[in-house]
Amino acid sequence: MAEINRLKEQARTFYQKGEWEKARRAAEQIVSIEPEDPEFTLTLANIYREVGEDRKGLDTYEKALRLSEKSGDFSRVIAASKRILSIDKDRIELYNKTAEGYLKLGLKSGAVREWIRFADQMKIRSDFTAMAAVYQRITDIIPENPPLIGSCQKIRQLADQAVSDNSENAPEPADIVPYRRLVDVALKMGQARKIIETQQSYARVLLRKGFVRKAKAVYQKILERDPGNEEALAKVLSSSGDGALDDKKLQSQLLEACKNYQELIWGKIDEAYEPYYDLGILFRQEGLKDESVVEFQNSIKGGDRQLKGFEMLAVSFLEQGDYGLAKEVLSQGLAIRKFLDNEYVGLHYNLGVAHEQLGEFQKALYEYEQVYVIDITYKDVAKRLRDLENKVKAPQQTRIIIPEPPEAGGPASGIEPGWLDPAAEEAPGQPAAVEKRPPTTPAEDLPSSGDEEFYPLGAAADLPENAIDDRYAPPDEDGDVSYQPANLLVEETDSEPETEPSPQTAPIVLGPKDKGLSFL
Repeated sequence: MAEINRLKEQARTFYQKGEWEKARRAAEQIVSIEPEDPEFTLTLANIYREVGEDRKGLDTYEKALRLSEKSGDFSRVIAASKRILSIDKDRIELYNKTAEGYLKLGLKSGAVREWIRFADQMKIRSDFTAMAAVYQRITDIIPENPPLIGSCQKIRQLADQAVSDNSENAPEPADIVPYRRLVDVALKMGQARKIIETQQSYARVLLRKGFVRKAKAVYQKILERDPGNEEALAKVLSSSGDGALDDKKLQSQLLEACKNYQELIWGKIDEAYEPYYDLGILFRQEGLKDESVVEFQNSIKGGDRQLKGFEMLAVSFLEQGDYGLAKEVLSQGLAIRKFLDNEYVGLHYNLGVAHEQLGEFQKALYEYEQVYVIDITYKDVAKRLRDLENKVKAPQQTRIIIPEPPEAGGPASGIEPGWLDPAAEEAPGQPAAVEKRPPTTPAEDLPSSGDEEFYPLGAAADLPENAIDDRYAPPDEDGDVSYQPANLLVEETDSEPETEPSPQTAPIVLGPKDKGLSFL
């Protein structure tokens, strides 16, 4: 037992990772040991489809369907039926089987959905009698919706009147076939009287079953053999004229009645919604992604797993790259305030993912913070929060220092006294790191004469009242003048601002490095 359980875990792991060959070997081994296991028979069928062995996959789905029915695993009855229909769309009887599976699980909406698909297939084939029977089945399981009773009765009445055959070669119901065979026997025997008798019996049955056009063709053949046959003559004359037009009108009325019935169905259906969530999870495991979305949409209508339904529906949209729709679904879920706070964690987390994918980083931060406050260990929320904080954090501005040529170790080195990294001071000979400090006085707050392009490096943030703002600073002790762009930010210092001399007392002095520099 322990060995088979370990093998099953391995098969599930390989399957989830998409390692199909390893999953195949494990699943085949499990099925050989437990041939009546519907779970891994269905899993093996999925694997065959993934590796391109469709024929083998279809046969294995059929086996999984039989095993699931036998074991009463109705969820897998539904999954196997849907898989077979995805391969062979002519297996329309599986719509009925799927509907019965939903009903066994207590999921009326799911059963109704599948029966409507089955009825539509009957309508396409002009089998209106079978179509009416399907609508009657739906009416029987929804007694809480009384308007359906009258609507279904109208469908049955119209179906009984409708012309089901579209040509003389239209397929016949099984109970009519023996009458046609009697006609064939009489024709082979060549007895004229027997031929006419069997043809009359055949035509009467056709009329009774609603095959008016086919019956008319039989009566015309009778008149060819017996032009004076009163029954045949009367039937041919009564069915002539606007018969085809009446048939179209009748079918149009029938289709309109079906449309009205389907609109009434969803007015009231009493059912539990929790099983839809479980079925959606199973469909995801079996690779039925689109079908799982439908089940999650049903699960968000109510019940104890309503929030989980919202979460998984949003996850499905996130996987498809539809971040906007995922955001809308999660917002709807968060608007339902009847659960405990910790039950909303998954919604907040996935809403943060949606915001992040849409570039809405501040909103994403808020959602991650909601998760972090409730559960610091939830998935990778701590890492996401830390990474996003670093991403949206405003980059610090760096103080720019224009080097000057004084003595080594002084300002000429580009490093001002007191700005050395302590580690660099302890390790002589190592390059010193310059500390980056955000400026405290923005350029727009500095005094301006309107058209200055440069401010002197030593300009103070607050100029004396009578100071003249000029384009140069006093020459340093080496006779050089330093300049910097006017839009650079200037840091305030604790030292007393120096009074800037006027141009008359501080002429421009150019050092050797400034030769050829134009200030105009």
